[in-house]
Amino acid sequence: MFAIPPLPPTFDAALRDVTAKGDRFRAAAARALGNPPDERIDEARVGLMTLATDEHVFVRLEAVGALDAIGQRGADVFEVLEAQLDDPHPTVRQAALVGLTHTDQARARAFVLRAVQGDDEALKLAAALALREYDDPEPLRSLLRDGTPEVRMVAAQSLGDLADNKETLAPLVPLLLDLDRDARFAAAVALGQAGDERATKVLVSGLEQRDQRFAAVTALGFTGADEAREPLAKIAESFLAPLVTKAAASASLVRLGDPRGVPGLRAVLGAWRSDGRAFAVELAGELRVDELLPELRALRSRPRGVAAETIEIAIAAIESGAPS
Repeated sequence: MFAIPPLPPTFDAALRDVTAKGDRFRAAAARALGNPPDERIDEARVGLMTLATDEHVFVRLEAVGALDAIGQRGADVFEVLEAQLDDPHPTVRQAALVGLTHTDQARARAFVLRAVQGDDEALKLAAALALREYDDPEPLRSLLRDGTPEVRMVAAQSLGDLADNKETLAPLVPLLLDLDRDARFAAAVALGQAGDERATKVLVSGLEQRDQRFAAVTALGFTGADEAREPLAKIAESFLAPLVTKAAASASLVRLGDPRGVPGLRAVLGAWRSDGRAFAVELAGELRVDELLPELRALRSRPRGVAAETIEIAIAAIESGAPS
């Protein structure tokens, strides 16, 4: 017999349940307090600060995440999150460090840098994420050499988010030979999107991995590598590939100057199934593919699952020559 999950508590009930005897009620209270009415944020903050020190880890985690979600700033919240950096559970420590950067970015920087240099792998991983909030890629470089593959992977992703030129991303090049496939791939995506052809081999290998395929397809379009054309065309022309992936592969072919890219996008625009069509419209506008204007104009009268605004933005971008 299936149990019906309880309804989320009202805000007033959540405030009462901050001190409830059952831990599942306190966890539910933390979730509810993470979405307070605008005029009651202060009440939510007080309740969540109490729950952030709860005896049960999942209650603390819910509360720390909710404090971050409501965007609360102030010394009292900062001190609660700072205290959770010593929490016995690594996930709570990670959530607290990321939350600190959203509470007081300047003050949190010292804690983030301390985590980078420390021995706590959980906090190093959180630091690699938190450093995306700062316009300074330098601290990430040491994390690219960390002994934990996941830390190297996230550091590579964060560095890619902060920089888009080959010079700044040069520290990622050694990771193209990393023994960990995820760290290796993260470096390749960042380098590929910055136009570094050295990432091509790893990205082409990623086409064979279901969880990496879409990112690889997208990044290959920026490498400028001729050897990426045939693998991308194979996906763009595949009967079995998802339409969004076919659209991305076709767009990458357009970026590479391959004539098979435009027909690939046209095929997605005219496909019987609608998934992928809106994405193809956006890509056509982004790449300013004027050959597809007839198809886009036809969608005006028969949108076929695409928002009218999306169609108009793409058409306007192509007609004006401006990016969408």
